[in-house]
Amino acid sequence: MRIKDVLARAKAGDAKAMEDILLRFDRLIRKVSMDHGVVDEEIAQEVREEFMRKVRRRIEKTESHAKEKPAP
Repeated sequence: MRIKDVLARAKAGDAKAMEDILLRFDRLIRKVSMDHGVVDEEIAQEVREEFMRKVRRRIEKTESHAKEKPAP
């Protein structure tokens, strides 16, 4: 499934979609959380939390923009 589709599900309120987004990016999150070649789990958790906050904000922002646009 494309990320665009998963984001659309999340925007529709699908909690599983949010989990899918996190799983899709977990490898990258773990990579940026490495310290001397070892994943620092505390840092990884902080990165996950911030990442999910950003995703939620982005979804909320796109929802508010959609509400502001007049229908054609």
